[in-house]
Amino acid sequence: MTHILEFEKLILYDAAQAGIPLNVEIRLGNLSSTFEAKLDTGSSFCVFQRQYAKELGISIETGLAGRVTRRPVHFRFLVTR
Repeated sequence: MTHILEFEKLILYDAAQAGIPLNVEIRLGNLSSTFEAKLDTGSSFCVFQRQYAKELGISIETGLAGRVTRRPVHFRFLVTR
């Protein structure tokens, strides 16, 4: 079976740079935050700065804590619902 993929937009990016830069809007209820994010097609997580959770009224201190280790950086994360 043949499938045809169609895309609304073509995004050109520098393949030599880490991640694909995208303009992103995240929403929770009537609140929203817009910023540039880097898409990592191999990542298992979405990582955003604390300020965006605050803008949406998300209390990051009440989520499920975890840790992701990648050399040379360690990320502390929270899973929220």
